Amino acid sequence: MDNQHFAGWLISTLLAISAMINIAVMKAAPWLQRKVSKRQLVLGLSLALTGLLLLNWLGQLTIYLLVFLLTTGLTSLNEPIFSSYYNDLIDSTQRATLLSVANLLFSLIMIMLFPLTGWLLEKFSFAATFGLYGGCLLLILLTILRSAVPAKG
Repeated sequence: MDNQHFAGWLISTLLAISAMINIAVMKAAPWLQRKVSKRQLVLGLSLALTGLLLLNWLGQLTIYLLVFLLTTGLTSLNEPIFSSYYNDLIDSTQRATLLSVANLLFSLIMIMLFPLTGWLLEKFSFAATFGLYGGCLLLILLTILRSAVPAKG
């Protein structure tokens, strides 16, 4: 936004809109969880976020802004969905350990991903970097989905 010479008030407005989207999405999370299976919800969320990252390859400002707003909304679903998922699937005696390990792994990945992202942004572009991340996520999702589908025959 800074590179596009956005005024401070415009950036503030976008962040305020983003916050309102986050609030609306989090309020909708319980309704979504009642209407859609957890598996479909996790898969849909993963595919939607992957698709949004892939849209960055188009490299257009309007798309960047739309992707920003939609991504912040979708990522705000992560906490309530996965919290509910963990509570349903994992016994309470093991849940704290699992959540600690999950947070540790997330932190380790971010320690590696943040410098890599900075380097890629400097070396290439915003569109290429986040498009590449979208492509990688798509490959990971396809691999997971392929391994989850039982083989025929």
